[in-house]
Amino acid sequence: MDTETIHSIALIGPDLKRRLRAPCKSLTFYAHLFLAVLLGGGAGIWFTAFKSGLDVDRLSAALLTYFPALVAAALIDFTHEKQPYLRSFGLIALCWFVAIFAIAATREHAEQFVWASLGAVCAVFFWWVANGEKPWVQDVEAENATGGNVTRQLLKSDDKDWKT
Repeated sequence: MDTETIHSIALIGPDLKRRLRAPCKSLTFYAHLFLAVLLGGGAGIWFTAFKSGLDVDRLSAALLTYFPALVAAALIDFTHEKQPYLRSFGLIALCWFVAIFAIAATREHAEQFVWASLGAVCAVFFWWVANGEKPWVQDVEAENATGGNVTRQLLKSDDKDWKT
């Protein structure tokens, strides 16, 4: 029996694409994304934006504390993955985020804001990919062992074939 070796480089691209698409129709995923990640996790950014009157330096500082925390949470999710190449992807991505943080931390004013914003946007996508196929994303469960109609809609039929 001839077995072909599968290399992780060939698997990572399709796996990441699948993880990006998987939660797109999940209300539960979007609730977590908006309520927990963007509103709750980003509370410091929102507070700073309202309190400082959109001061770029203060917003940069808020973003520089937000995106590393989000990256750390997503990285923890990646370290619990079954496939070693996904854990490795998380560590490689961490290097990318450390570089963005270092660049942003050494810049000033608008340039720092741009780098910190890039880090925050990339961190949200990193969190998305890390959680895209988690069991909690699949938010529709079958109602019975035979499959059931989870939409709870009655099948259309007329009553002409019914005998009384």
